[in-house]
Amino acid sequence: MMSLIAHTLSPYALSSWLALKVILLAGGLSPEANDHSHYIHLMSLRDTLEELGVKGKDISIFWADGDDEGFDRRLPDPPPDPLEWATSATPWHQWFERPAALSDTRWSSPHLYPARRASLSAYVKQLAPTLKRGDQLLIAVTDHGRPDPQGGWRTSVALWGEELSVPQLYEDLKVIPKGVHVQLWMSQCFSGGFASLSTLDARVCGAFSAEAHRPAYGCFTPVSGRHLHQKKGEPRGHFMNMIRGLKRTGRLDQASDITMEWDDTPDTPHLSSDAFVQRLAKERAEALGVPVSHLVDAALPSPLDLNEEQSAWAERVSRVSLRYRLGAVHSYSKAHALLTEVQTLQYALSAWHAKWSQLTQEAKLRLLSDAPVDGTPPKEIGRRRRGQLRLKRWLKRMLRKGGEGRRGLLHDLHQRQLKSERLLDQLYVLEAVALRLKTLYTRLAARRLLNAQDRELWRRIRRCEATPIFDHLTKTPRRHERLNLSNINEGMLPLNELRAEVEALRPGSLGARLHERSGGKLAEVIHVGYGSPAWVYGFKAGDLITSADGRRLKYEGQLREQVALYPVGEAITLKRRRPQGSEPHTRRERLLHVPVIGAPLSPPPPRRGEQVPPLQLEPIFDGESIDYLFTGGRPTLLFFWATWCASCLEATPKVYSWAKRHDLQVLAITSEDPHFVRAIMKPGALPFPSLYDPGQEASRLFHVDLQRAQAPVFVYLDVERRLIEQGVGMGARGPAQIEGLFNER
Repeated sequence: MMSLIAHTLSPYALSSWLALKVILLAGGLSPEANDHSHYIHLMSLRDTLEELGVKGKDISIFWADGDDEGFDRRLPDPPPDPLEWATSATPWHQWFERPAALSDTRWSSPHLYPARRASLSAYVKQLAPTLKRGDQLLIAVTDHGRPDPQGGWRTSVALWGEELSVPQLYEDLKVIPKGVHVQLWMSQCFSGGFASLSTLDARVCGAFSAEAHRPAYGCFTPVSGRHLHQKKGEPRGHFMNMIRGLKRTGRLDQASDITMEWDDTPDTPHLSSDAFVQRLAKERAEALGVPVSHLVDAALPSPLDLNEEQSAWAERVSRVSLRYRLGAVHSYSKAHALLTEVQTLQYALSAWHAKWSQLTQEAKLRLLSDAPVDGTPPKEIGRRRRGQLRLKRWLKRMLRKGGEGRRGLLHDLHQRQLKSERLLDQLYVLEAVALRLKTLYTRLAARRLLNAQDRELWRRIRRCEATPIFDHLTKTPRRHERLNLSNINEGMLPLNELRAEVEALRPGSLGARLHERSGGKLAEVIHVGYGSPAWVYGFKAGDLITSADGRRLKYEGQLREQVALYPVGEAITLKRRRPQGSEPHTRRERLLHVPVIGAPLSPPPPRRGEQVPPLQLEPIFDGESIDYLFTGGRPTLLFFWATWCASCLEATPKVYSWAKRHDLQVLAITSEDPHFVRAIMKPGALPFPSLYDPGQEASRLFHVDLQRAQAPVFVYLDVERRLIEQGVGMGARGPAQIEGLFNER
């Protein structure tokens, strides 16, 4: 009789007489924000579940607007035009812009609901009476997320036109009967905030793609649109790797560990139990007044005392560190030191990338100033198409000519920018790998870190995470299978090579600030840094440079480009002209062989509550006062903007009225060349002092990236120049995030 039943039931039905209910959730917020990848994720998981024996009636899909008519998904963007890079972040980029292609998604599932909280709450209330002890509810989420405005664990996930926060989901899950395991599988930004649900209700556990304070790959991590050395056809990101792990093991915890090892994105996969231990370790280290690394390392078990589960975790530490070519990372302290080193390299490389981006941007604007069309394309389709073809033909001709010319060293600068982006991508991944190693070491130390009460709660959470979704797939990999190290990530450079590559990208510098005159044919020395090569070779304020390496200066930015691209340590030949009457007995013109040094690195960004160092800002228009050292008893709002940033210019009157209402001093800061700003804007165009940020020192200090943000960036300083808050874009009444500081008063 038993044999007959075994032949007539599927493996899933045979292995699990208890109910498994699955909720697939992708809200997307709006049609333009609801990525096509969300649709692919849900389709892939639904097909996998059905392949493994889950019936369609047990799978419910909460998708955007449900089955309502109207657009609800953004289709993938077409490949960019090969010439688009030459116009990006300039007004001429509008000629290459393509409107987002939207689609109305149709599902074949009978259990389809709109991704709104009311629908989700009603469904859970209806489902709860049908569940019994031992049943499982799996909630898989692929979506966008938002951080807690207060920096805590109260993060949220996007629904359709609204959001679902951690406390709201906790309230909705209260109706689930006791003894039912609720497993969360969440791949959105800041998803780790939902791991806190386990401490409120131990029946709830989950696997998450990112910690509560980190964005996730595919959301708005800087590398989301760039290549990450993955083989063509491989799954990308947390959600697809989790599907692969689930098909192999049938368990959420093991699928998460496989993802931790194989996900080549900057995600930080972890479990609810990991977040629980990490939080307690941090609290106890603070109470004892010792670093977390010392506390965790002291609690690590001896290699001889490892049980089978701990041995598997220790082996995973070795595989992860060796796969990413990091060598032996044998302790939590070593992983923390690795993280610090990677973040230091990130900071330096971000500064070099900003410099190369600025020089590339200036070269592009100089090139496009002679374009056959202006930066505002007509709305008529025919005229727009003809203008686009003219621009493409002209760009091909200009970029094919070679040499210096009016274009300058655009190709060389662009290649440096691309290389710095590729290395930044690797550093973002290595940062995530270091955080994964810290997670594994904290897990290894959990039994000795926690007291008896916390240890029991940790075990209950672990049991929830280890509850099989598919019993017939659950298996323990054989030892030789676990130790297979043949798949080392060849796309990642070893850390010592990354250090050398980052240093090689440091731009060259003379240690002097220059001002271009006569359309860039002369470079006037404005300031000479003490001890710099320019100072050693006798340059003084007022000196003029007319040529570099035998080439006369012909265009604005030529000397900056040549010096930046010059090999550090080698000498560049400069022709210096000293004005008559400045010093007697000196030759008016002289050739000097000046060594090029690496550009200095600005100080690291201040933390909240720390005082901001003096900013080297210069007025763009004559007669504008600068008061950023002594605020006269008023707080200061730094307003980072650019001429090409339409949303920055649109926000100006709102910022002015908001600052006047709260009695704030506003300083408008741009890193664009002052000559260019004065050429297209009149004095008084902005109702605040307009200041130039030479070398993007202030922008780097506060990690301002307008090209990525495409919106104004605000930094709020109190009367003593202490950093209080910063934000991107405008809120309902004032600058985002900063507005709340005043609303609460």
